[in-house]
Amino acid sequence: MVKSQIVEIHISNHREAKEMSQADLANRVGVVKQTIINLEKNKHNPSLMLMYAISKELETTIEELVTFERIKNE
Repeated sequence: MVKSQIVEIHISNHREAKEMSQADLANRVGVVKQTIINLEKNKHNPSLMLMYAISKELETTIEELVTFERIKNE
């Protein structure tokens, strides 16, 4: 069986390109600023719904925001 895991989240580049602060993005997607900070530091594995909301606010796709790595489960 092959699974995927999140390796890296690229929110900060997209957020900064939109001239949006961490607090602004957090308010727009309904989370606290610390959540955005943790995501940008890859310390939090976000829900699909949160990544969807973030991708819409940043006018990009989830695929552009997240790098996945396929792993084999033996």
